[in-house]
Amino acid sequence: MFRVQAGAFNVRQNAQALFQRLRSHGYAAVIMESDGPPRYRVWVGGELDRSAAERLVAALRADGFDAALIAR
Repeated sequence: MFRVQAGAFNVRQNAQALFQRLRSHGYAAVIMESDGPPRYRVWVGGELDRSAAERLVAALRADGFDAALIAR
């Protein structure tokens, strides 16, 4: 399974700003908090198979967002 990460930040306000931008474009984004740096990760969508995750990455990039495919 894969996740799509749109950003990783040490400052929550930066993660929140990206989260709001993604939501305003209709993406189902979540902020995940971790113990180590970066502290806040912004993920889009849920756990996806590789094909669906690659399509989501392409859509995000087409809309001007950075996105990375993360194997889970």
